Amino acid sequence: MKKFLLLLALCASFSMMAQEAEVIKGILPSGLTSSVDGGNATFKFYSNSAAESAQLIFSDATTGEEVGTYDLTDVVEGNNEFVIPIADLPGDNGQVLNWAVKLEGKPITDYTLINNLDDFNYTYTFSTVDNNPESDFFGRIYVGHRPGTGDPNNGLWIYNPDYTKVNETVINSRSDGLSFRSNYRLGIDPTGKVYMPEWGDAPSGVFVFDPANPDAGFKEFFSNPDGTSLNRDGDGMLTNAYGEVVGGSCTNVAFAGEGENLKMYVYNEDVIINGKGNNVSVYNIGNATSWNQAPDVNYAVGAYEVNGNGNLYPDEERGGVWIAQYRSTGQNTSSVPSLLYVNAEGEILYNSGDQADILNGSMGSGFTLTPDGSQLVISDGNTNISFYNIIWGENGAPSLEYVTQFTPAAGIARSGLIYQLHFDYAGNLIMSGAKVGIYSIPTDENVTTVPAKKALTITKVVEEPTGINELYIVGTFNNWDTDNEDGGRIAMQQNEEGTEFTATVEFEANAEFKIITPLEYGWQWFGGESENGMYFLINNDMLNINITLIDGANFRVEEAGSYDITVKEAGRAINEPLVMVVAKTPTAITTINSDKVDNAWYNMSGIRFETMPAAPGIYIHNGKKVIIK
Repeated sequence: MKKFLLLLALCASFSMMAQEAEVIKGILPSGLTSSVDGGNATFKFYSNSAAESAQLIFSDATTGEEVGTYDLTDVVEGNNEFVIPIADLPGDNGQVLNWAVKLEGKPITDYTLINNLDDFNYTYTFSTVDNNPESDFFGRIYVGHRPGTGDPNNGLWIYNPDYTKVNETVINSRSDGLSFRSNYRLGIDPTGKVYMPEWGDAPSGVFVFDPANPDAGFKEFFSNPDGTSLNRDGDGMLTNAYGEVVGGSCTNVAFAGEGENLKMYVYNEDVIINGKGNNVSVYNIGNATSWNQAPDVNYAVGAYEVNGNGNLYPDEERGGVWIAQYRSTGQNTSSVPSLLYVNAEGEILYNSGDQADILNGSMGSGFTLTPDGSQLVISDGNTNISFYNIIWGENGAPSLEYVTQFTPAAGIARSGLIYQLHFDYAGNLIMSGAKVGIYSIPTDENVTTVPAKKALTITKVVEEPTGINELYIVGTFNNWDTDNEDGGRIAMQQNEEGTEFTATVEFEANAEFKIITPLEYGWQWFGGESENGMYFLINNDMLNINITLIDGANFRVEEAGSYDITVKEAGRAINEPLVMVVAKTPTAITTINSDKVDNAWYNMSGIRFETMPAAPGIYIHNGKKVIIK
């Protein structure tokens, strides 16, 4: 009995440990916004994790050149808001800045499921993610659901970057009045529009959803300019008024390029080449919102695509395309391969059947490339998620090199099938089968930088005061306190002309102090250097043995005593130099404009004379006070 109780206690302990295990996500900021109010800029964003470190990165809006960073502290999981004085931002006054959020999370040591599968609990899913920071819907995940062939609930669900659902009812209305029968793998263009292909014959085609206008549902993309449908035969083939084949039943849509150079790739069952369907068509759609022309390019791969349940990934860098089809264990053969790579000229340069020893199949044909394009990731014949390095030969032909694999959690695959894989902007892997599972991928550098939309510029405008109205002294005598006037900072008294400020301070030996003034954006110090535009007409060579300048900011008096401090020329503009005179009463007068013994003469404003001045006054000569009458 005791052994049984001990076993129960151990099981409970391990269960608690498993429940409390930390889930580390690929860290992702999203929802970046900024605003300016007076002298402050407010930056807001959502983070899917608490950050170990964080920065705002600023760059010139015209050249794109980075101008500096601003460190952020205490970035939490959830919504974050930082109000920063514009004067504290990097860059020059008047410079227009773009900005980005850089977050660093904890290292990821294992393949980790980071979402709750119950929040994505479906029966037959496809998915895509908006990875364009310029999109209003950056970070959203779109889930195509197909509960059953012809089911009235076939359609689209939308998720925020925090994995909360956007729509309360499925989106499935179509501009042609038909219903989705066999909706399949989703695509997304650079503007954030979502494309749903239809594999069924009667309702075949490609249908586009604009998240900025969700009530409009899906628009028929293969259609005439006036919105009317193309001709559709009994097999789903779509033809235009000239009898040209435009498209038909299809299982995947993918994109490369942007703007006028945007290309749409479609795995087309009904585009027949050499008597075979299941070929890949390329449409140079640019900014078109509908299409009624034949494909610009067709890749004749139908002889190899026997299954017809195909998936695409365009190779934007080289102009080719990767093509996958559903193959179970042991069915990756040269005649019916799991993977093909076709170059821009339509030449098949890779056939995975030639490497069947490292890839045993492609269950559901779910595959993708890593964001940098260096690795191909595929659901293999055992529904393991397998990673391969892509090795490019001199002739432009790729081969695969096995790296590693992991097994996704039970319940994600549908009868062992994974239909789509995508990486989000932070490198988390999204997979769709029955449910949608999201995995973080091991890395020592869990760092993501997301640029704000280019329209969200910040102009660094700092209003420069025309003169000085207040000066205060702080230092070691009050622990550098700038807030407490009683026993805290010492206010200097301004003369009627507004040209001088004076104060008397009791200093201990080796005490340090500095002069500060309040500006709209906070306290500003005056020092002996000019980087901040507020400085005294001094340098280190001009300081005498009784007072020194520390690090360009603080002044140090060596002897204890009462000191009279006078700041002259205060009527000048702030970015012009001031003159400070420090006199130790009653026996010694020093000025930080006085110097070492060099046989020169200085007046009390620090002006140097090579010979004895003729004008009456008090001067410093060889470190001693001299009165000339």
